[in-house]
Amino acid sequence: MLSRDPFQLLFFIEAPDADKASFSPDSKSVVFKTPSLRVETWDITGQKRASVQEIVLREGCLQSTLSPDGKYLACLDKEFALQLLEVATGKELARKKDFFQLRAVNIFLFFILELEGNSNLHLARMTFSPDGRYFIAGTSTTELAYDFPASREVKLPSSIRNVMHGEFTFVDSERVLGLNSFNPAKSPLLKFPSGEHLPDARLAYASNLEPTADGKYVVIGPLKSGKRGFVDPATGRLNGILKENAGDIYGNTVVYEELDGRILLIEVPSAKILARAQLTQSHLGDNRTIAVSSDFNWLAASTQSRGAVWDIPHNARVQHVRAFTEGWFADDDSFYADFPEKAKQERAIVELNRQGAASPVFSIGDLLASQEGPYLLVRTPSKDNPYQRKNWTYELRDFRTKTTLWTLHFPQEPPSLAWTPDYKEVLLGWPVSSAAAREELKHFPDLKSSAEKEDMLYEFVDVGTNSILSKLLVKTNKYSFSVRSAKVDRDWVALQVTGDRVITYSLASGKEVGHVFGHSPVISSAGEVYAVSAGEGEVNVYGLGDSRLLRTYHFPVSIAYKKFSQDGKRLFVLTRDQTAYVLDLHSTQEQPSVTVKTSPQ
Repeated sequence: MLSRDPFQLLFFIEAPDADKASFSPDSKSVVFKTPSLRVETWDITGQKRASVQEIVLREGCLQSTLSPDGKYLACLDKEFALQLLEVATGKELARKKDFFQLRAVNIFLFFILELEGNSNLHLARMTFSPDGRYFIAGTSTTELAYDFPASREVKLPSSIRNVMHGEFTFVDSERVLGLNSFNPAKSPLLKFPSGEHLPDARLAYASNLEPTADGKYVVIGPLKSGKRGFVDPATGRLNGILKENAGDIYGNTVVYEELDGRILLIEVPSAKILARAQLTQSHLGDNRTIAVSSDFNWLAASTQSRGAVWDIPHNARVQHVRAFTEGWFADDDSFYADFPEKAKQERAIVELNRQGAASPVFSIGDLLASQEGPYLLVRTPSKDNPYQRKNWTYELRDFRTKTTLWTLHFPQEPPSLAWTPDYKEVLLGWPVSSAAAREELKHFPDLKSSAEKEDMLYEFVDVGTNSILSKLLVKTNKYSFSVRSAKVDRDWVALQVTGDRVITYSLASGKEVGHVFGHSPVISSAGEVYAVSAGEGEVNVYGLGDSRLLRTYHFPVSIAYKKFSQDGKRLFVLTRDQTAYVLDLHSTQEQPSVTVKTSPQ
């Protein structure tokens, strides 16, 4: 948070997983949400958090947006129903089934849904008026409008409903702008909520519109020369084009971040620099990926815009590269990363070695695939109907040897995947309500008799032999919790569930073993321990057999990443201030609570 005059840093909010933050209508607060639907409001004058609420939904959201005052949340759930919720109480104010039509999903979007690699997809256009009074949403086939003071849905005139079937935005609380995709120079500008036509806006070809704080400009993008620009709807003139998404405009002043991390205020259209601010060393945010070598000597991390590889013992960066989406260290400490397509460079797995050299090893191209450690998992949809969640084929390839390890065909819904740390086994998961789970349960009569539609079914599979090693039925007690993610190592499974909780299971017995508060679990079967992050800068280590708390570590800032050594005797921890620690778990057995103050790596 920076002040305008003087242009300088006021305070810092630790919110690594936050979605886009916004000012409240009275400019006294900042509000934001996280992918887990935790909503926070921060008081600017007091420089402290004013409120925090967590909304618990059974299915989660494919797409969500928060009102500017932080009081309401819109959610498009996994059944494609649109819900409008009151944040403080979780009360449902409005709901519309089948708001998004599945037939409109293309194959690439469906791939994203399978990977769950994007927690906020752009399936429908959903927006609140800048004053927070109205919510409007639309798709190509339907629309919804809600008046919060009146506590009811509203019927808008046809002129506004028509623009809601395409790209649109509030310009301010009294005007709505729609994008005429066939002739952007004649895009409709309408009074809200009356629908009266104003002079058409002159826009450029783009796919996304956003409002600005004073309503003088509209954010439009992406453009040929940048990711976003600021256009005057009356004249069609662009006042400022940014190469990245971090930037905004108020009046004739643009604020944006340079590549070196400085924040600039620029006057437009003169391009005069009004002020500069240098932020302190940035904290790691919601990184695309973080990886560490098995000996804890090498670290790789990537944000949305750039990535790097570090020599930890010598505190030296040996590679500075563009962003990558996944990564894995081999036994020789070579790093293999999935680099997306950019400009004339096609998507590929690239090897980054210790000497700073980079060389492509496998061209991915247009394959629907994801890097899974040393493997590439290629997903092929049904040729007859690629849009349905059935009849997919998964092929596991070794991208270094160019060989195929196995091919699996899923006549019904494909499963979620969780890999062991050495990538020798994989945990497949389905909701019991799916046709795939019901078919699998036919092979497990001992589980079928107690399985209910709200439960989850898991199969633990040997990658080399493609054989099922064990199975697990997770009882949710009629959706008292929903599973967010899974971690597995040999006989043990740790599930991240709603409510910031972690539940552990033994695959050998099929029984629940532990239930603790925290998130981001990691497991070490060799060390018979697991660790979770809890609170700000806290790591708790538990015994796998009984979930007894063995020790707690307190760090100065929150945790970005953690990993056990292969023998489970050490724990690597990376905090969000870009500091790495290697903890000897056995040296602190007599100290159940440890404040980490020693010199980090």
